[in-house]
Order: sequence, then C-alpha cells, then structure tokens
Amino acid sequence: VKFVSGLVTSSRRTVLSAYNQNEELLTEDEMSASNLLDSDSVIPPNAKLMVSSENIYKVSFYAFDGQLIVVDLSFGF
Repeated sequence: VKFVSGLVTSSRRTVLSAYNQNEELLTEDEMSASNLLDSDSVIPPNAKLMVSSENIYKVSFYAFDGQLIVVDLSFGF
C-alpha cells in the first residue's frame, strides 16, 4: 500500500502512524487536539489524516486514552 487516509473525530489528539513489514515507522500524520462537534476546537469534526510512503504494511490510529471514530477509510497502491 502507498497511502492510507481516514476522516477522524476524536476526544483527544490523534496520530495516524504507518509501518513497514518489519514494524519500522515510515511516517505519521497528526491531529493536534480534540475535534468533537460540540467542543470549542478550531479543528472541525471529520478531519482528514493521511500517510503516504512506499510499502505500508500496517497503520494505527492512536488517540492517547481518548475515543475516536474513523470514517471513509481509504487506501491505494
């Protein structure tokens, strides 16, 4: 896989990380704060996180003990 993206709504800062088949970190994208609908966040709900690199084998969305929703998960070769 060469890219992975998703629209994220989260109660905390969220990081999307991409790894190769040796579990080595390739790249990351980050949403710096919460973006819940009824919050004072400057980040709107359904913010797009995307990673792009050669040979993505695994991705993880991490919300630092928060809850998150991922919609419109996409990937491509």
